[in-house]
Amino acid sequence: MKKRVNHYFGTTWLFAVAIPLLCVLTCSQGEAEQNPKPSTRVISVTAYADDEFAEIVNWQWFVKDHFIAVSAFFDSLFGIQFEVVDYKLWLSGKSARDILDLTNDLKDQCIEDTSDIVIGFSFQLPGTGTSFTQPDLEVGHGEVFGRVAILRCAPSELLNWSYVDFLLIHELSHLFGAFHCEDTMSIMRTFSDGVLPERKLDPQTIQLITRMKDFDFKQGVLSLDTADQKVIIDIFQSGHAEGEQNPVASALLILAKGHIARGKLDSASLMYHFALPHCDTTSIANLITFAQVLQVTGYHDTALEILARLSPADLQEARELNNLAMAYLLCDMPKAADSTLNRALEIDPVYVNALWGKALALIDLADTSGALVFIDSTITIDPSHTLAKDMRDSILASYTK
Repeated sequence: MKKRVNHYFGTTWLFAVAIPLLCVLTCSQGEAEQNPKPSTRVISVTAYADDEFAEIVNWQWFVKDHFIAVSAFFDSLFGIQFEVVDYKLWLSGKSARDILDLTNDLKDQCIEDTSDIVIGFSFQLPGTGTSFTQPDLEVGHGEVFGRVAILRCAPSELLNWSYVDFLLIHELSHLFGAFHCEDTMSIMRTFSDGVLPERKLDPQTIQLITRMKDFDFKQGVLSLDTADQKVIIDIFQSGHAEGEQNPVASALLILAKGHIARGKLDSASLMYHFALPHCDTTSIANLITFAQVLQVTGYHDTALEILARLSPADLQEARELNNLAMAYLLCDMPKAADSTLNRALEIDPVYVNALWGKALALIDLADTSGALVFIDSTITIDPSHTLAKDMRDSILASYTK
C-alpha cells in the first residue's frame, strides 16, 4: 500500500492524535462473535519486530491487541481468526532500497518459522536506504498468495489505533490473494493518506477470501487447483483497480523473481511459463511485464510485436520508463533501451535503477568506458549495490590483463 506524499507528516499526525488510543476496530459488516464458530479457522502468526520497532515498550502487547481487533473483523465476515503464537526480533537490512527489499530480507530470516503466516513491523520510513528523488512510499506490503507481510510506519502513526488496524487488514487480505479495488473508500484501495476508509471490504475481496478461507499459505499459489484459479480469475475480471495484475500471475511472478535471486533459473523459467496464460494486459505496465514473460518463455517475436506498440513518449514516470527499458534489454534491443533510459534520467537524474540500466545498455553496446561512468554513479547513489560493484571489479580486472 502506498502513502500519498502530501499527508505524510501533516494530516496523519493531526488525525492520529484525534483518535483515542484505546479505540478498536468495529465491523460495519457484522459484529464479531465472541466464541469460535464450528467452521472457524484459526491462523497462527509469528510477529517480527525490527530493532527500531522493538524499542517500543511492550511492543508485543501492541501487536497482540491489534491482532485481537483485526481477528474480530475477519471472524465476523469469514469465520477466520488470527492467533499470535510467537514474537521474535528481526534484524532488518539497513541497505533495503524499498519495501520489497525489506520483505525479502524478512523472508530469508523466517524460513524455519512454523507459523501459518509471518508479519514484520518496521520503523524504516518510506525512502530509508534509498537516494531516489522518487522515494518508495509504501507503508505496507503483503505478498499475494504468500505468507509474509510487512507494516512500515512512522512512530507517530502508531497513535492512530484504527489506522494501524486498517493497514493490517489490507495487507493480510493480500495474503489470501486480494487485489486493489476501484472503490477509494474501501479497505482494499490502492493508497493510504492518513484518512481512514470506510470499514468495509469490496465485493471482490469478500468473494475471494471466502473462497480462500482454507488457503495453504506455506504451499502458496502452487497449491491452487484449476477450479480455484478459474474462480479467482473470474473474480478479478469482475472488477479491480486500474493497472492491477491478475493475482495468480502476480504470485507466480513473485516466485520467479525469488528463484532468479537465488540463481535457480530453471525454476524461474517454469514459474514464468505457469504465469504466461494468466498475465493481465489491460495496462501499459502489465503489457511491459507480459512482453518480458513472453521473451523469457521463448515467444520472442510476440514480445517484439508488443514492444513495437509501446512508445516511451506515452510514459511519464522514470520507473515506468526503466521497466520498458529492461524489457528492451531482455529482447536484445540495447539502442531502444539506451534512449528510453536517457528519458528516464532526464526525469530523475539520480534514479538508481535507471543508472544501473544505462550501464547495462552501454555494455551491450560495447561501450565499457561509458558503462563505467554509470556504474560509478550507481554505486555513489547506492553504495550497497552489489551487482554494480561486481560489474565494476570485473571490467577493471579485464583492463589489467
